[in-house]
Amino acid sequence: MGEKQIQKNKPFRNVGIGNLYYSFAENIEELIYEDIIHKAPTLKTIGTTENSNSENTYASNAVYDTDSSVSDIQLSISVIAFHPAHRARMKGHKVNKGFITKNTNDEGAYFALGVVYPKKSGHFTFTWYPKCKLTEATNDAQTRDDGGNNSQDKTLTITAMEYNDAGDYCKEYDTELLEEGDRALTEEEFFSEVRTEDPKE
Repeated sequence: MGEKQIQKNKPFRNVGIGNLYYSFAENIEELIYEDIIHKAPTLKTIGTTENSNSENTYASNAVYDTDSSVSDIQLSISVIAFHPAHRARMKGHKVNKGFITKNTNDEGAYFALGVVYPKKSGHFTFTWYPKCKLTEATNDAQTRDDGGNNSQDKTLTITAMEYNDAGDYCKEYDTELLEEGDRALTEEEFFSEVRTEDPKE
């Protein structure tokens, strides 16, 4: 065997968060979406939690192997503003002439969610979650005081689910992974459609 080599890596760090994208599904089973992709420059924070199941297999009084699988992905998003009609549609509420009717039996629409993660030195990570549902939405409000502007944030809890039989739930593009000579997709190019497949050769 040859001598081991030590390779120094210095990956680019994230430097904030970019735009939020979403598009409502016309037929989620066939991954058909409306022609409009909404862009919202209002994203404040996002947290991602992978809910997984793990089961040990025992043999000879020890753990022989562990089977793990991801059940779903929880996205917790904080925005400074969100379109009220879009939020109502995500929750399945009825909107009529400015009135919103909320019912315990409302069934929210499926949608795709996209997020931009800027990195240092001009690199980006672009992400699509093609099959999402809004599971919880909260409003925080407080009175204005002499301390200046206060943020009336809205928090959205979104579940990202598998969108095909292979178990895929996310399509991500990272410009840091490109090889020399590859042209990087721009933000507008990547989010011009909901990405569910790898590009064709």
